[in-house]
Amino acid sequence: LDDRDATLAARVRDAQQNRVPYVAVVGRREANDGTVSVRLRDGQQLPPMTTSSFVTLVGEAVATRSPR
Repeated sequence: LDDRDATLAARVRDAQQNRVPYVAVVGRREANDGTVSVRLRDGQQLPPMTTSSFVTLVGEAVATRSPR
C-alpha cells in the first residue's frame, strides 16, 4: 500500500523503478465497480478485473514459480 501524499503517476513510477511485479490501482471508479486496474512490472496494463480475479492471477503466478 502506497498511501503517500504524492500523485498517482509518481507512485506508479516509483513502483516501476522498484520493480514491483504488480501495481493494483483502486480509485473511486474501481471501488464503485468492485474492480482493480493492474499494471505489470514491464509497464503492460491489464484490463480492469475483479479483486478475486486479481488474487487468482497472482496466486497462479506464485504457484508456477520455481523455488530458488
